[in-house]
Amino acid sequence: MDDSHLSAPVDAGYYRRVLVRGWRLVIGGVVLGLVVGAVAFAVLPRTWTSTAAVLVTTTGATSTSSVGERTTDEEVNLDTEAQLVKSAEVVDRALTELGSDADPSTVAAQVSVQVPANTTVLEITYAADSPEAAQAGASAFAQAYLDSRRSVAEDDIDQRVQTLQDQLEQARTEQTSLQRQAAAASGADATALQAEVAAAAATVTDLAQSVASLKSILVTPGRVINEADVPDSPAQPQAALVIGSCLALGLLGGLLASAWRERSRPRLVEASDVTRETGLPVRVALPAHPAEVRTEPEFASEVTLARAWRALADDVPGTSLVVLPGDAHADAVAVGAAFSWSVARSTRPVRLVLEALAGDDLPVALDETAAATLVWDAAEPGELRTGRWTGVARGSEVHVEVVDLHGAPLSDLPTSDALTVLVAGPEGALWDTDHTEGSPTVVVVSSGADARAIQAHLPSELGADGSLMGVVLHPRPSTRATLGGVLGSTDADTLPTNADADTDADTDAATDPSAALLDEEPIEAHEEHEDVHEDAREDEAEPVAHG
Repeated sequence: MDDSHLSAPVDAGYYRRVLVRGWRLVIGGVVLGLVVGAVAFAVLPRTWTSTAAVLVTTTGATSTSSVGERTTDEEVNLDTEAQLVKSAEVVDRALTELGSDADPSTVAAQVSVQVPANTTVLEITYAADSPEAAQAGASAFAQAYLDSRRSVAEDDIDQRVQTLQDQLEQARTEQTSLQRQAAAASGADATALQAEVAAAAATVTDLAQSVASLKSILVTPGRVINEADVPDSPAQPQAALVIGSCLALGLLGGLLASAWRERSRPRLVEASDVTRETGLPVRVALPAHPAEVRTEPEFASEVTLARAWRALADDVPGTSLVVLPGDAHADAVAVGAAFSWSVARSTRPVRLVLEALAGDDLPVALDETAAATLVWDAAEPGELRTGRWTGVARGSEVHVEVVDLHGAPLSDLPTSDALTVLVAGPEGALWDTDHTEGSPTVVVVSSGADARAIQAHLPSELGADGSLMGVVLHPRPSTRATLGGVLGSTDADTLPTNADADTDADTDAATDPSAALLDEEPIEAHEEHEDVHEDAREDEAEPVAHG
C-alpha cells in the first residue's frame, strides 16, 4: 500500500473532520472548562475593595513646587502626591489608625492610587479579605495621607519661623549696638551711624512681620470628598473572567484533543477516508450493516443493498472472491454471507467457504427478505464440514453451499463451477498469497475503524499482482442477528413451504430475531416499485458506493 499520504499536507476536509467527528471531545472540553471554572470561582479567595476620594489643595507652607505632567495646580504635583500615599510614614500612620501590627510592605501592596485626568483628586483604593476591612483600610490611608501632609507642612512652617526668629534676634542685637555707637559719636560719624540704625530698625520690622505672617498661615492639606463605603460585592474573582477563561481553555483543549486524535488515529468513516488513508478504492459502501436486525425493513434500503451486492458480483472476474477481515472477523463473515445470499438469489450457483468459524453464536448476516435454514453434515475434526443453506425468496427456493474448513487445509476444498466466496479467518491460510494468488480480493472495513490498525494488519504484498479489488465499507452494527441454530445446529430442519412462509412470518419474527431479517413481505408489498427502479438497475455497470 502507498504510505505517501501519511506525510502529505493537511487536506481541505481535515478541519471539518476535527469539528464533526470530534464534537464529543469539543463538547466535553467545553463542559469540563465550565465545571472547572465554576469550581475555581467557588474556591478562589474573595478580595474586597473600597475607595476614598481625597481633594488635594495647596498647604500654604510653600510658594513654589516642581511642575509634573499631570499637575493642575502650580504648587501641587499629583504624581508625587500619589507616591507619597504609599510612603513609609503614611503606612505607619495608617497601621496606627487601624491598630494593626501587619507587615508594612504587605499593607502597602494592598493600596492603589488613581489620579483622574484634569483633577486634583486622589482615589485611594484598599483591598482586603472582608468588606469591613477594605472600608476601614481606605479610610485609614486617606486620613493618614492628609495627616502626614499636614504634619509636613506644619514642620516646614515651624522651621522657617525658627529661622526668621533667629535672624530677628540678631537684627535686634545689631540695632541696639548701633544705637549705642550713634549716641556716643558726633559730627559726621553720628550721622552715618544714625542711618545704619534706621536700616537695622527696618530689617527688624520686616523680620517681625514675616514671623507674624508665617505664624498666621492656616495649613490646608486637603479633605476627603468621598468617604469609603462598605463594598456590596467582591472585586475579585470576577465570575465572567474566571468561568469565561476556563471555558475558552476547555474549548481549545477539546479542539486540540480532536485534532490530535484525527492525526494520530485517523478513522475510516467515509469512502474518501479509506482512499486517503490506505490508498485502496472503495468498491461498495453499504447503507447498513448486513447483520443488523431491523424489525421494520425499508424497501428503499433493501433495493440499495441489493444493487450494491449485484454491482460487486458483476465486477468479480473468474469464479472466486476472497473476503479478508480488515478489523473484525465477524463483520467479514457477515459481508460474505450477505453477498453469497444475494448472488444465490440471482440463481447463480454460489459456495460460501468459512476458514474460521468461531462458534455457534457467531453473528452472520442473512438476506433481509428470506426465510432460511442451514443444515450441517456431520464431520470429524480436521475434515471439511459442509452444509446447505436453503431459503425462500420471491416464491422460489434459494440454495447456498456452505463449507466450514473445520481445521482442514484449503487444498482439501473440492473444485466447483459455483462462485466461491472465501471468507478468511483472523490469521489463516487465506492470508497467504500463495493460496489465493490471482483470486480477486476485497477487504471488509467497519466504518469508524482505526486507519493505522488497518494499515498495520494488511500484508504489504496484497494487491501486488493486481488482484486486490478494494474495500467493502459498512457501518458498525447496532445489533447483530444471532442465528442460534442456523450456523451452529447439526439437526435437520424442515424447509417451510411457500404457504407456510407466508402464514408463519409473524410468529417467526416474534420468536427468532433473524426472522425480521428474513421476512419476504417488504419486497412483495412493493412490487409496484420495480418499474420505477428498472432504469437505475440497467445503468449499474460500475460499483455503486452508498454511504
